[in-house]
Amino acid sequence: MKILVNSLLIVIAAAIGLGVGFLLRGKPKHQQIVSVNSEPQTIAKRLSALRGQTVPRNDDSPLTTKLARDLSMSSGVTRWLYWLEALDKAQPADFPRLVRLAQTNDTALRLVTARWVEIAPRHMFDTLIRNHKDSRGFLDDQLFGTLANSLFTEWPKRDPDAAIAALNESGEVGMAKHWRFEVAYAMVDKDIERSLKLMSEWGTDIGFGTSGLRAVAKWAQSDPRHAAEFLLAHPQTSHVSRGIIEEIGKVWGKSDPATALDFAANKTDTLARTLGEAALKQWSERDLNEAANCSPPRTPSRAIA
Repeated sequence: MKILVNSLLIVIAAAIGLGVGFLLRGKPKHQQIVSVNSEPQTIAKRLSALRGQTVPRNDDSPLTTKLARDLSMSSGVTRWLYWLEALDKAQPADFPRLVRLAQTNDTALRLVTARWVEIAPRHMFDTLIRNHKDSRGFLDDQLFGTLANSLFTEWPKRDPDAAIAALNESGEVGMAKHWRFEVAYAMVDKDIERSLKLMSEWGTDIGFGTSGLRAVAKWAQSDPRHAAEFLLAHPQTSHVSRGIIEEIGKVWGKSDPATALDFAANKTDTLARTLGEAALKQWSERDLNEAANCSPPRTPSRAIA
C-alpha cells in the first residue's frame, strides 16, 4: 500500500510539473514586468535595443548617427534620399563625421564636400589645418587632398577675400604654398591682375596651364604694354614669368611688333628680352621679309659712372 501511495505522489508531481511548463511556454519569452515608476523607453532606445546598439551619451553629430542607421536599413534610391535630407539639415560640426561616413562612396563624398564648401568653407579650412597639425588626424592623405582640392577650387570663386585672409592667417602650414597658388590661379579668368599680384606676393612657383595662358592672352589683347609693365612690376619666379611674358609678346607681336621690340629694347629686365623675342617670332611668321630687317632687342648695359 505504501508503495502504491508513493507511486501516486510521483505521478501527481510529474503532472503538475508538465502543466507549469506548458503554461510557461505559452507566454512570450521577451515579456518583462515593468515597474510603474520606470521611465518609458524612447523610440531611439527601443530601436537601439532591437539592433543590439547603444546610444552614445556624447554624440558629436546625432544627424550622422541617424543617417548611418537609416542607410543600414535602406537600399537603392532611398539611400540617396537619406543623404540629401541629411546634407540639407547639416551644420558645420556635422561634416567631419559625414566625410568619414562617405569616404568609401565617391559620389556621396562629392556631395558632402560640395555642401561643406557651400555653407562653411572657413570651417572646412580650419578642420584641414587642425588635421594637419594633429598626428592622429582623422583624414588620410588621399582624403585630405580630395577635400583641399574641392575647397580651393570653389572657395576663391565665391569669396576670394575670405580665402586670401585665411591663407594669410595660417602661415606656412600644411600645403599652404600649393593652396595659395590654387587660390590665386582660380581668379585668373575673373581678375587676372589680382591673381598675378597675389602670386608675386606669395612667391608661388607653379606654372600656368593652358587655361591660364589663354586668360593672359585675352588680358593682353586690349593693352599689351600695360600687361607687360604690370608683370614686370609684379615679378613671378623665373619660369612662371617667362611663360606669361612670352604669351604677352605673342599677342603684342600680332598687333604691333615694332612697338613691342622698341619696348623691349629700352628695358634692362631679362624678361623684356624674352618678350621681344616672342614678338619678333610672331612677326616673322606673319611677314618674314619685314621681320628680317629687325634684329632682336639687346638688353642695354648699365652705364658705368
